[in-house]
Amino acid sequence: MGWLIFLAILAALNCLPLGGRIRFDGQNFSAGVLIGKLPIRLYPLPDWLKRKMDRPKKEKPKKPQTASPAAPRPEEKPAQPKGDWKRFLPLLPTALDFLGSLRRKLRLNELTFVLTMAGDDPADLAQNYGRAWAALGNLMPLIDRAFVIKKRNLDIRCDFCGEETTVSFAVDLTITVGRIVSLLVVYGIRMLKQFLSLKKAVATNE
Repeated sequence: MGWLIFLAILAALNCLPLGGRIRFDGQNFSAGVLIGKLPIRLYPLPDWLKRKMDRPKKEKPKKPQTASPAAPRPEEKPAQPKGDWKRFLPLLPTALDFLGSLRRKLRLNELTFVLTMAGDDPADLAQNYGRAWAALGNLMPLIDRAFVIKKRNLDIRCDFCGEETTVSFAVDLTITVGRIVSLLVVYGIRMLKQFLSLKKAVATNE
């Protein structure tokens, strides 16, 4: 029974999504992390955290200082020659492969972008409206190739009575714990093997 509970917990953790969330409604910006479906706000700081940080710290009483005999000056050791970090540049392609694989595993659970264009000249506003949709149309294929988007809401509006153009957006980006662990194991082993072989080659040459 205990093993079944343990396996159930592992399966739940394996599917647990972790990520970040940002919001901007045209005036206020907020950012935080996501643990499952639970959002935890980091900016602006929650009220309870502000109160804790603003709480005055208690000053510890200072201990009276007593004169102590001068300690003998330690002998200076000769500087050790630093290793040439350029020798480990062959690890860079593997690190870039890891970042690419990590990017492909990320999921955009929500992508919302609303642009409200203001202006009193209908002809000029219509022209800018078309340009904005064209720019967004060129940008979205790049985002689609980079991420899997589960929910999207893209809109550009015209406000002939508004005084200024406003923009609002919302992004939820997540990856499951299981995918993170699998990537770390695969690329961690690969980089460790490469690092050990490079270190051995450096030691042999020296």
